[in-house]
Amino acid sequence: MLSRRAVLHGGLGALASGFLPLPRRLTAAGPPTGFDPGRVAFPPGAPFVRVSAQPAVRLVDGVPFAVGLTGEPYPDPHLRFPEAGVWFPPDRPPTPTEEVSIAVVGGGISGLSTAHMLRAHKPVLLELNRSFGGSARGEWWGNVPYALGSAYVITPDSGSVLEEIYQSLGLHEMYRLDAGVSEIELAGEVLQERFWSGAAAPPGDQKAFDRYAEVVRFMAERSYPEIPVDPGPGGDWVRELDAVTFKNDVETRMGMPAPPLLAAAVQAYCYSSFGAGWEEISAASGWNFLAAEEFGRWVFPGGNAQMAYQFYRQLAEADAAGPDRLRAGALVVDVRLVPRGVQVTWVDSADELHALVAQRVVMACPKNVCRRVLHDAERLDPEKFEAMHQIHHAGYVVANILLNAPIERDFYDIFLLRDGDFPTDAVEAEESAKVVDMLNGRFALGATPGARSVLTLYWPLPWAFGQHTLLLGEQTWENYAQRLVPQVRRMLRLLDVGLSDIDHVRMTYFGHAMPVATPGFIANGAAELVRRPIEDKIFFVQQDNWALPAIENCLLDAHHFAPQIAAGLP
Repeated sequence: MLSRRAVLHGGLGALASGFLPLPRRLTAAGPPTGFDPGRVAFPPGAPFVRVSAQPAVRLVDGVPFAVGLTGEPYPDPHLRFPEAGVWFPPDRPPTPTEEVSIAVVGGGISGLSTAHMLRAHKPVLLELNRSFGGSARGEWWGNVPYALGSAYVITPDSGSVLEEIYQSLGLHEMYRLDAGVSEIELAGEVLQERFWSGAAAPPGDQKAFDRYAEVVRFMAERSYPEIPVDPGPGGDWVRELDAVTFKNDVETRMGMPAPPLLAAAVQAYCYSSFGAGWEEISAASGWNFLAAEEFGRWVFPGGNAQMAYQFYRQLAEADAAGPDRLRAGALVVDVRLVPRGVQVTWVDSADELHALVAQRVVMACPKNVCRRVLHDAERLDPEKFEAMHQIHHAGYVVANILLNAPIERDFYDIFLLRDGDFPTDAVEAEESAKVVDMLNGRFALGATPGARSVLTLYWPLPWAFGQHTLLLGEQTWENYAQRLVPQVRRMLRLLDVGLSDIDHVRMTYFGHAMPVATPGFIANGAAELVRRPIEDKIFFVQQDNWALPAIENCLLDAHHFAPQIAAGLP
């Protein structure tokens, strides 16, 4: 029986080559039926915000850009999470003024879903940013919602945990299915089947394209690596697969090196999906994504910000008659075990200290943040502390081009191979960093174009310390805007859209949003260690538990740990 990615989301593998049959239940691709953009209003803290009718705009080489970058306020946790001694003496934390059953640190999808599953216990949810959602946030421009980060989910299996979660949020009535072939741009032309059939490649590469398709079909149908991994002997083969690189495993199974054009396409996919190259990620993680991305994906209005908003909305409605438990702008600086449970100390937007005591605390934030805010973490669990250091994160920039014109082409995603001269490693990626894929931001609203459109561009930074290029404030914005302009011109020509149709371009950055699936992280037991609770009082729910940047892992780990967190609570 295939796993959670058995019926999935139109990627760069066998469906693109036309080898795997599309289940009939996935053939519909109409607009969502349960979504009315005219009735949406967003309170402060919601994962969606509305774009100002008159944003501050500056021309950069003739293209209007919104001034500045939105997104995370920090790509480096050392800048925003100094030692607790900066805020109070380490041995004298502030006196707590509140006692709760559960506190959740981090208001992205991991924190929102965990709080939602434990809502009967009235959890307090603390989020650093002014809006909840983490990398699953979005904006609204008029009546067009679009994603600032996380964009879609896999199509869930019938009766699965994921389907139940989506139905509980009403998302099953809001999605549009993308069941088509992923499109590839090469030398200014958009290709579909011609690319994956090898027709666009030199004649001598045809055998490699054919063999690649055979390998993808085998991995999708007969050897799919499930993550989360079975902790018993049934998972041993996945752990062995995790010990080698994706590139090595693909070419070993092919029995030949991948020719440049095929290697470029797989590399583009890995940069977009993992924030790292196929020579840097594990084979288990690579196949977990690519071999399964064959059968369709659910795209919501506003991307996965729609999911975050539905979690937030239901939590806010449950909280309406009581104290405010959804607390945005809360910088958690210290989490420590105390005789009555776990004390959480945070700083609000006015730099005022607050503290509460919870019977259970859920760390739904990245492990590089956990390491810094968990008091005495190295002594409490030295193995876990060391395993946390094995997780590396990659950053990326997202640009949204707001257009006062329709996009006639009905597509969801186009991967941009440019002239086929694509980076093959991190050094080349740093020298030639560019947007990797372009999404139709209003795809979920249906095939009929409206008066306004949005193009969402994903620009990964897949090299060591790439996220630190985001630290330079005004200089960062100007640098990225200038580098983006020629790419914007090229993309608009591809879609027959005029430069004069641009209202403005908005850029968002995420400094640590992508845990990098390095080889050996699962095989050496680090994944199990970073998930391990501390004294059954402090729990860890985040996609980097498996170093796998999949929103489904956020939901599945929340579902896995929720009963343990609730055990023994009144």
